[in-house]
Amino acid sequence: MKDTSVDVKATLKNKTKVIIEMQIINHDGFESRILYNTAKNYANQLECGDKYTLLNPVIALTIVNFKMFETKKSKIKL
Repeated sequence: MKDTSVDVKATLKNKTKVIIEMQIINHDGFESRILYNTAKNYANQLECGDKYTLLNPVIALTIVNFKMFETKKSKIKL
């Protein structure tokens, strides 16, 4: 199993899990790592045979010091 680390991992009173990560440099696969960490924390809530209704939300907050997503200019003029 892959081992990853985050800066802060907390569980709120309503059992929502929150993952907070800060990143200065955009490494290859960074976006995939965010998705992996979120999915892993979501899936690891259940044991074999548990009902999916037991799943609680997982929120991933990532703070970066670079442009993560390129924006496209809209062709629609308002």
